[in-house]
Amino acid sequence: MSLPTQTSDRQIPWEAMKEIIRGLYLVENRTLKDVIDVMKEKHGISATERMYKRRFKNWDWPKYNTKARRNPDKIIERFPGRARATCRRAHRRQLEFASSSSSRVPEPAVLRFFEICHVNRVAELKYVLFSNLRDLILGNSRLDSRWNERGKHTLLEPSEDRLSRHFRNAKHMHGTANDRQSWAIWRQSFRRLERFVEDQPIETYQAFFFDIPRKLSTEELLGTYFCHLHQLLQLKRENEPITHVAKAMHQLNTEAPLQISHIMEEMHDIAADCYVELRGEDDLTSVSTRMRAIRVRNVDRGSQACEQLISSCSNILQGTAQQFGEFSDEALFVALWQLGAASLFSTSERILELSNSIIIRLVSSNGGRHLSVWGLEDMQHYAWVNFNISKAYAERGQIEVSIIPLKESIKATGYVLVNAEDEALIERADTQLVSKYGKLEQRLRILGKVAEANKVNEYITKSTYLEEEEQNDLAENLDPILALPNSQER
Repeated sequence: MSLPTQTSDRQIPWEAMKEIIRGLYLVENRTLKDVIDVMKEKHGISATERMYKRRFKNWDWPKYNTKARRNPDKIIERFPGRARATCRRAHRRQLEFASSSSSRVPEPAVLRFFEICHVNRVAELKYVLFSNLRDLILGNSRLDSRWNERGKHTLLEPSEDRLSRHFRNAKHMHGTANDRQSWAIWRQSFRRLERFVEDQPIETYQAFFFDIPRKLSTEELLGTYFCHLHQLLQLKRENEPITHVAKAMHQLNTEAPLQISHIMEEMHDIAADCYVELRGEDDLTSVSTRMRAIRVRNVDRGSQACEQLISSCSNILQGTAQQFGEFSDEALFVALWQLGAASLFSTSERILELSNSIIIRLVSSNGGRHLSVWGLEDMQHYAWVNFNISKAYAERGQIEVSIIPLKESIKATGYVLVNAEDEALIERADTQLVSKYGKLEQRLRILGKVAEANKVNEYITKSTYLEEEEQNDLAENLDPILALPNSQER
């Protein structure tokens, strides 16, 4: 049994059949498929579509029945009355087209991209927010060589605390007898945002989106803050990830204000995961972001997450001590961070134990000299450790005992303010003094020591920091006030 073979191009008498094919294709204007079928049935020509098209090209015929001609000297016959060349075939792919207004089309079939990908508007904004937050952190790690060069025991000095502590002081004074001064600090803090948006986003995003929003005492302030921050970043850093994060936060706070706290918790988790992915768990930068993530969720002390964090601090301290020595500055720096983690997530006994060991080391390294002649870094460490001791006693309910280390912390911060020459350090010590005196006033009032608390309050209101804030605030508002109608008469 032989298989049927296809007729080759050379076996077909094309020239003999040319006029017949021409009549079917060009005169009767049939489709190529009809031409192939007729030639096969009536004349026994079994050729493929490709063969016909190749032959049409040799004869200089159009491949399809259109108005175009290869050679204008060769006229193709047309029947009278035909205004244009057509062929009796359906549209390509047999598709029937209809407009969206047609009665046969109930509604348009085109959907927005985000409506397919997201359940609702909030989910869409959260996707934009979280993806840009990851881009901000991971993108910086690829561009900044310091991420790979610095050791596990080091931490980039962020500019965030220089900004957030002003908001912290304003929150403390808001609603008190010093309400006028608190509003001056609020306004000045908002003005400082313009300066800080020019800093590197990796240094400021935690202050912008994690720290400051938690210090804004009303929904109106929070809404104003997100709007103002977004506008500043849009002007200074257009189309950067930090700007997209600010825009999404502003929109979410406007459209879903009840979910903003939960969304910020998720942002903390994403940031912590990014740092662990980049640097591992036993890294000081990872520990810092994980501390924030645990703290914002108000996790109970002694939980598994807290224990893992404290264990990471211990591992970093052990590795640093082996590399640089137990009494090195690097080991002291990590020990202070270990104390910071313990003050948030460990027991008061553990906090006091770590604090006392650091104080003994600071005193011995300064040879028993008076606190006023210590180095500036040791003074700052001493003030911070005593503040944590005071906090531990206060959490145990020993308010009166907590006042002693708090006053010691205030004294050390005062020495820093007197001896410092750097403007940034002076500003930091000044704001810390106001904050610590505020804590002291609160605890004195709890103990019923009203007279002493009033003296502390008097110091706060007359402090250099608040006076400068009020003067700067007045200077910013003086021109608008003078521009008001009839301002000279008043």
